[in-house]
Amino acid sequence: MSNTARSWMYDRLDADEYISPIFTNGLKTFIEFACSNQSFMDGDKIKCPCKKCLNRAFQEVEVAKFHLSKFGFIPNYYLWNKHGETSIGSTSFGMDDTHSPFNEHHDPSYSEMVMDVAGYDFIGRTFDEDPNPEDKKFFDMLEAADRELWSGCKKATQLSVAARLLNIKSEYRIHEQCFNAICQSMKDGLPEDNNMVDSLYETKKLIQALGLPVEHIDCCRSGCMLYWRDNKDLDQCKFCEAQRYKSSTNSSKCSRVAYTRMHYLPLTPRLKRLYASQAIVASMRWHAEDHGHDVGVM
Repeated sequence: MSNTARSWMYDRLDADEYISPIFTNGLKTFIEFACSNQSFMDGDKIKCPCKKCLNRAFQEVEVAKFHLSKFGFIPNYYLWNKHGETSIGSTSFGMDDTHSPFNEHHDPSYSEMVMDVAGYDFIGRTFDEDPNPEDKKFFDMLEAADRELWSGCKKATQLSVAARLLNIKSEYRIHEQCFNAICQSMKDGLPEDNNMVDSLYETKKLIQALGLPVEHIDCCRSGCMLYWRDNKDLDQCKFCEAQRYKSSTNSSKCSRVAYTRMHYLPLTPRLKRLYASQAIVASMRWHAEDHGHDVGVM
């Protein structure tokens, strides 16, 4: 099936500005196909490819039909890949595991990851003036999600490479100096107009707008206590009296280095991200929607 065969998607209105029968029949075919692939749905909801939802928000079937009739399809959505289609016309019902959006060969959409961070309230917003600093971070992230690593690169974006590098650093415990050297080596080996990050600092700066903060908390080197809350200004452990900071000729508070530090990952922002993610939110709501009352079922 060619793009021409799906021209009905963009011939929504007839000469009298009414919904055309051709569009209505085609829409019925699309809805049937979208509802046949459960792995691309959120419960009974499907991704709505209208010009308002942009294939990002899950909607009830009737709501999606109404949106598509009112706003029309997003431009050039001839291949229904967000609903399980792998090639135009592959509308056979029943998908096997190789078509799952979570299989290992699937290339994650970093644009969708950024939209998950923004949440449903952001979708469809328009700005008549310069965005505030919080929204500006989001726009920068969205730009990075779509920014080619170099002109003509189709396999990676600036954000996707940064996210993968941070994952590799964490998994293999790569030292910061080694990470910087890898980044610089990659940058030098790419075309001159590349957008490759060149250090851990630049990588973290790019990723930080995802809103998953990390707090550093000084600890007693013997493990007695944390220098936190009421104890945050202490210079020695109140149990073993061990010194908090390493000896230094510089007495400035800003330059003092603690013997031991822990990384604290605040829970609330991470829960917010799980509820914002369209891929996970159905599981997060599972208990609240009367599914969690079966005795013996966890």
